[in-house]
Amino acid sequence: MDFAEFINENSAFVLTLLGLFGAGLSGVAMCVLKSRCTTIKCCCMQCERLVLSEQAVTELSAETV
Repeated sequence: MDFAEFINENSAFVLTLLGLFGAGLSGVAMCVLKSRCTTIKCCCMQCERLVLSEQAVTELSAETV
């Protein structure tokens, strides 16, 4: 069985996995965005950032709704 045949037979499954991955990634991104921490460490990764003001986060959330 080659890759093209696998995708053809399991396209719904692959699409579901991609959707779950995308939803999880966007959920994590929103948690990081709303976090007030300047340093975030998780799973061998570290991020130091400038925190957005509460007003900027509220405006960003209002634009996406």
